[in-house]
Amino acid sequence: NVVTWARLAETCAQYLTKGRLVYVEGRMQTRSWDDQATGQKRYRTELIAEEVKFLGGGRDGGGGGFAPGMAVGPDSEGDIDPDDLPF
Repeated sequence: NVVTWARLAETCAQYLTKGRLVYVEGRMQTRSWDDQATGQKRYRTELIAEEVKFLGGGRDGGGGGFAPGMAVGPDSEGDIDPDDLPF
């Protein structure tokens, strides 16, 4: 599951469709709760999105208003720093 907030959530709601190719960057978070129906403890791991890049059209090939590779997020123009790579 991917979670988005604020303007990023609004943009995703407007342009994301089933089959749309995207790149999502963010942090992983696991939350837990007690299921009221069964009484069991439940867990869900989510990706809290900080950036979403629309990589291409959906199944119909439509662009949805964004050019391929257009990024939405706090650091849309940042380059990858080689020191950030784990290898």
